Amino acid sequence: MRGLRESFATLMAIGLTLAPAWAGPKTASSLGTIVTAEHARVGDSSAEVGTTVFSGDRLSTEREGSVQIRAGAARLLLQSGPWPL
Repeated sequence: MRGLRESFATLMAIGLTLAPAWAGPKTASSLGTIVTAEHARVGDSSAEVGTTVFSGDRLSTEREGSVQIRAGAARLLLQSGPWPL
């Protein structure tokens, strides 16, 4: 019986030690950083140089806009194009 109590106590100690790590907030993964932005938006906010872009963020440009993101060794460019009139 004593061995069972010790095993249970050890298991509880390990579980309580790891529980805060499991309960931590889930953070969105970073996609990259804006390096240039002209007439561009991230969601409802103006896109600014140095802003971190996360997976799931919505990027858009105005008719004459563009935004460039550095993502690791790659650079991604969202440029305005011809819009239907």
